Amino acid sequence: MNEVIKVKLYHISAHLENKEIFHPKIPNYRLKGENEIIKRISVSDSIEGCLTGMPNGGSSLGETLNQTNRLLKVFEFDLNEVNLAKGSVIPPHILFKNGWVIDALRTNEHWITQSIKPSNQYLIEVIRWEEYDEPVIPEYLDMKINDEVMTIIESVIYATKEMEMETK
Repeated sequence: MNEVIKVKLYHISAHLENKEIFHPKIPNYRLKGENEIIKRISVSDSIEGCLTGMPNGGSSLGETLNQTNRLLKVFEFDLNEVNLAKGSVIPPHILFKNGWVIDALRTNEHWITQSIKPSNQYLIEVIRWEEYDEPVIPEYLDMKINDEVMTIIESVIYATKEMEMETK
């Protein structure tokens, strides 16, 4: 299965300072069972995907925004502007298939496995958003990992949608 990787990928942080370069690391906060060996920079092809992929699946977004006056830092990575080694961007279907990120198909999470400079960075103010419970595994997907059928019971993420934001 060949997947086209979007040209722009995003990373969001509650730390509002500029950052000149990102280095792969093991995140301090991961979903239960998420890979704890591969160093990476977690990114998504949308800001909504980044917000949903935040610790606690975005369910702590309100608390985070209260601490930052509703501001978040967005880092853009334009893959046309950087020279990445082949295979250094791992797409969502690989993350999911290998069991490294169970919600990768919902958040469209990608991993960048080498150091990279953001092509752009800016603050956004999150004005409004809605949270909703959503199954981790897309309903239309028959889930098979390593030829084993997996059953997920009452496993949800807290997704973010209907978001309104403003660039600062």
